[in-house]
Amino acid sequence: MGKMNLIAALLLLLAGTSAYSQFSLQFAINRQDDSENRYIPRFSWRVPFEFPVTQEIRAGLVVKNNGIILDRSGNRHKMRAIAIAPQLGVSFGVKSLSLNLAGGVDYNFHYKEKFFPDKKRKDKEKLYREWFSERVNKFNPYLRMSVRKRHSNFSIFGEYLFNDFMNREFTETINAVTFKPYEHVNPLRFNLGIAFRSF
Repeated sequence: MGKMNLIAALLLLLAGTSAYSQFSLQFAINRQDDSENRYIPRFSWRVPFEFPVTQEIRAGLVVKNNGIILDRSGNRHKMRAIAIAPQLGVSFGVKSLSLNLAGGVDYNFHYKEKFFPDKKRKDKEKLYREWFSERVNKFNPYLRMSVRKRHSNFSIFGEYLFNDFMNREFTETINAVTFKPYEHVNPLRFNLGIAFRSF
C-alpha cells in the first residue's frame, strides 16, 4: 500500500471521529489579461476537527483537498494539493443567526498534477505526484466566514485565499530550455461551501 493510500485510510478513520462534514466549490478567477487561461470550479472535501477554547472562541485543524482546474489551448490541467490547516475562530450572535469569523493557514504537503489532452479523460496523463513539492506555495493563508441559524446543525461558509496556489517562480529544464511553467497561473481564489454536524 502506497503512502497516499495509507493517508487516505487514516483520513477516513479520522473523519469517522469528526463531528462535522464539509464540502465546497473552489473558484478561481484570472487576475491578469490572459485569455488563454480559463478556470473551472472544482468540488472539494475537507475534514475539520474543532476544539472549544471558550464559549465564543474555537481552535482546530482542517484537512483539505485544495486545487485548481485550468483550461488552456484546448487542453485541461488539474492541480491539487492535500493540506492541513491550523485555524482559529470567534463566534457571535446576530438576532437568530450565529456567525463565525476565522483565519488559518493551509500547509500543502502532497501535490498531484494531471494533464488531459483535448480535455479527454481517457487520455489523461499523471504528470507529477510529489511530497512537499516546490511546484506549489507551501503556505496559503485564508479568511473564512460562516453563518447558521442558532441551534441548527447546518451552515454555509465562504473563504478567501490571499496568495497564489502555484509557485510562480518555480523553474524546470526540458531539452536544455529552462522556463517557469506556472508563471502565468495566478488566479484569485475563493471557496463557497456547506458544513453540517453528522452526529
